[in-house]
Amino acid sequence: MIMSNTLNHNIISAAKSSFEGICFKLLEEAYICMRTKNIISYDYEEDAISLYLIEEMNKNSNAINRRISVHTQEPIVPMSADTNRLSIKHIPRIDICLGGFSSETRLAFHMEAKNLYEINFRKTGKKNKINAYQYIKRYIDTGIKHIVTNYYPPNSALIGYVLNGSPANIINMINQEISSRTSHREGISILQNTQFTKMIIGESCHNHTTHIKHCFLDFS
Repeated sequence: MIMSNTLNHNIISAAKSSFEGICFKLLEEAYICMRTKNIISYDYEEDAISLYLIEEMNKNSNAINRRISVHTQEPIVPMSADTNRLSIKHIPRIDICLGGFSSETRLAFHMEAKNLYEINFRKTGKKNKINAYQYIKRYIDTGIKHIVTNYYPPNSALIGYVLNGSPANIINMINQEISSRTSHREGISILQNTQFTKMIIGESCHNHTTHIKHCFLDFS
């Protein structure tokens, strides 16, 4: 019985890992379509960018053939939540949700998106400049921390929409801010030799147990 349970666990884990790779590939192909159309500018809101990506992912033949659904703003009940005290208004919502099935289990993967900037800028029609570094801090405080603390489920990744500057410099800015907060090595490391050629994939480790994938899409 123990061997059977272990085998089932390994099969389900492999299915989840495979599904994660498929989700990232759908994201990359949607990103390529959007870059071709050249419709995103530096003052786009992240929710609007996410909606464009979701539309492209849902049209992808791979998603259709595999019966993968992609939608937005799905309510997520935190693992640590007291369900008796939850209010619908205050349940967390995550930006992009992908769902599918394997022969063994129902599959789900989540992506939380954040706009990122290297350089201070002024939005169209606005007088005051936006502080780019505030978005770096926000990526950590409402992105990384929300996964580490189980506010978002562990099968979640972060997407950074790079709207000005370079992804490499922005990743360095994120890592510098993380280093200023902790003595542990929790910065983002770029993954090499992946199947993804048009987007940058990184990974960070927190508390020696929580591994987070980071996807950076360059719209600058």
